[in-house]
Amino acid sequence: SLGQCQSTIVKSLEIYQRPLADFQVADNCIDSTFTFDNQTLYFGTDVAYNWDFGNGQQSQLFNPEISFTAAQTYAIRLIATSD
Repeated sequence: SLGQCQSTIVKSLEIYQRPLADFQVADNCIDSTFTFDNQTLYFGTDVAYNWDFGNGQQSQLFNPEISFTAAQTYAIRLIATSD
């Protein structure tokens, strides 16, 4: 009988938990400074934070401070991305 040729490889694959973006901020008056309290849950080391404050301002800080100059409702977006 002819010999059989075979090759096998096994590699490890590490699966990471997805960060759960969350924040708190207190209502305040126009032209006041709003401090955003980042409460993102992630059990890793490297996470990038991208904030969009719905008024043209953006930040990559963990807990940014922002002022708003118009009295209205803003859609605030926090995107947490793990490496």
